Amino acid sequence: MNAARNVSLALAQKHEFNPWTVPDDYTVYNFAPDYVKPLLHPHWQTQKAVHPIYAYFFGMYYLVMGKKDTLKFKHV
Repeated sequence: MNAARNVSLALAQKHEFNPWTVPDDYTVYNFAPDYVKPLLHPHWQTQKAVHPIYAYFFGMYYLVMGKKDTLKFKHV
């Protein structure tokens, strides 16, 4: 039974998993919940999705800049 599950999972995946790349057919439209998709303009089906690592980059940037600012104004 486990082998059948693995085969179905492999068939469900369109691409091999690689965290450093985003497939070209992965669009912003794919990230929208199903109840929102009918409301979206077709333009968003053509826009390539932003790589998820940008969220971590900006999170670290805001963390460092926020810490820097709190240290800067602590002695006032």
